[in-house]
Amino acid sequence: MTRREDLRQVRSLGWLRRNGKNKDDREYAEKLYKKTLFELYARHIALTGQTYYAPMHNELMEEYEMMTDREEQNF
Repeated sequence: MTRREDLRQVRSLGWLRRNGKNKDDREYAEKLYKKTLFELYARHIALTGQTYYAPMHNELMEEYEMMTDREEQNF
C-alpha cells in the first residue's frame, strides 16, 4: 500500500516562484525567497565578517534600480 506522503511531489522554491498555481502562490514564494536570501546573507556576515555576498548584491541592485526608476517616473 502506498502511503499518502510518498505520493507527494517535492518542488523547489525556484520552481514555485516560476510555476505557482496562482499569483498568491508565486508572490508567497518570492517573499519566502527574499527572506531566506537575507537570512543567508546575515549568516554569511556573522560567520565571515565579509559584507559582500554576490546574490544579495545583485538583488539589492535590482531593487535599487527599480526604486529609482519609479521615483524618476513620478517627477
